[in-house]
Amino acid sequence: MKKRGYTLVELLGILAVMAIMLLITVPAIIRTMKNADNQKYIAFQNSITNAAELYYESDPSKYPLSNGVGYILVQDIIDAGYLKSTITDPKTGKLIDGSTFVEVKLNDDKTKTYTYPANILTIGEVVFDNVCSDTKTSECYKEEDSLYSYTGASGTGGINWLWYGGHLWRIISYNALDDSILIMTSQPLTSLYYYDDDLSNESFLNSYVYKWLNEYFYESLPDYVQSNIKKHHMSYTSLTASNQSGEQLESYVRILTKEEYLGSSSYMNIKTGFWLADVASVTNAYLVYNNGNMSNISSAYGLGVRPVIEVSSLVLSSGKGTISDPYVVSESVASSTSNLKVGDYVSVPKSDGTTYLTRVVSNNSDGIKVVLNGLYGTTKFGSTYTISNDLTIYTDATSGLNSFKNKLDLNYYDASDKNWYVGVIPSGGIYTTIEDEVFVNDIGLLTVGEMFSGNDIDISTSTTKTFVDVDTILNPTLNDNYWLFGVYEYNSYKWTYRIEKAGFLGNTSSTSIHGVRPTWYVKSVAITGGSGTANDPYTLK
Repeated sequence: MKKRGYTLVELLGILAVMAIMLLITVPAIIRTMKNADNQKYIAFQNSITNAAELYYESDPSKYPLSNGVGYILVQDIIDAGYLKSTITDPKTGKLIDGSTFVEVKLNDDKTKTYTYPANILTIGEVVFDNVCSDTKTSECYKEEDSLYSYTGASGTGGINWLWYGGHLWRIISYNALDDSILIMTSQPLTSLYYYDDDLSNESFLNSYVYKWLNEYFYESLPDYVQSNIKKHHMSYTSLTASNQSGEQLESYVRILTKEEYLGSSSYMNIKTGFWLADVASVTNAYLVYNNGNMSNISSAYGLGVRPVIEVSSLVLSSGKGTISDPYVVSESVASSTSNLKVGDYVSVPKSDGTTYLTRVVSNNSDGIKVVLNGLYGTTKFGSTYTISNDLTIYTDATSGLNSFKNKLDLNYYDASDKNWYVGVIPSGGIYTTIEDEVFVNDIGLLTVGEMFSGNDIDISTSTTKTFVDVDTILNPTLNDNYWLFGVYEYNSYKWTYRIEKAGFLGNTSSTSIHGVRPTWYVKSVAITGGSGTANDPYTLK
């Protein structure tokens, strides 16, 4: 008997049943597959956050928490050996991106939550978006693939100001490949002799400036800043047997080269003199004069030093990149003066209820040393270069150090005797010989080679400032050279050191009249507010 086939109605019924079954089963299969993918990604996230926790707890100081939140660069976790670089992101199928971040959040119960990936913006990304994007190229130029240099406004203009690690920086360039930025301090932090007057067979690598940068300055930076500085190459002119030659140097901290200065815009001209890395002859090194012109001068002169570093991805916390509202990195906020960083701004109480704005010079076993952010007045140093309590610099009734001390609130003033370096630095000599002689007192001056012993307060002008916010300087119209501790010696002459308006480390007779910039120690007390910047200094009362 011949079998009857399915009718059209029956076939449609079967197809309808199959469609219903597919509608029921396929979503379930997709959900199962998605769940499997999700589980893979969750496992991927957990492996990263677990590694981040181990890395963070090994040294929490590397990633300070700002308002209870911090960010860890994944590449740092990999480099420390807590995470394999071969781990694959299940979503992209590619190796893990080392430029991403893990967020660390401190909970109310003091536990920590680790989240990957962190939803953040880096300083480099912001600079690129605000300055170097295709529609905003007037303040930026592309040097090579992924490398962009800032060419913004001069003076206090521009949007490349960055507050990081206790210092105000200018962003020089951005590398989009690794999200790193090259930065230079907005201010000269000291003034030093480059070298003595014989540079034969010498170079920046052997200069006093290089020694100061990679010893004194580098060691003054917080640990988390030190760990974030990239060792990078620079090309500059050195001398070998009196012949100029190009030299490559890999360094953590350096200064600008003449090529970089010539290729920059006017924002690097701060109307105060500073050294460049290049050597011109057996006696001369390159510099930028206070008029912005580049030239060369005897290496036995003293000039400003502006450190340059390259740092990996920095997480943006706030700011618009201006001098009054700089980009601010996510950093911990100090809870007491014992936690202050070198460079932090602190409002120190006076006996009349007002305050003096200061900067932290050092914070170590000797105590918390601060310097006035401006000049107190002007006076003679004294009748001799030899330091004593009866010199005019101490006894002047209106501008002397004792007069200044009497205006401080003694609840915050550390009145214990301290050692002040007052040794001899001969012409063209190294700054460390200042330590050969000590003067004991509770208040004094900055010494040659100490942090902020340069024209960092822009005494070059009594009107518009070039690299500082005029509102943060005490007596901003008082544009005078100011005294330092330290004895200058040349043949039979012995004079007293000073910082000059043009940025030079100068010297003169102690009977001359110059600015007084008091330096003293504060007690270890609680901090009541502020974030440590010039426009939002820490408060103690």
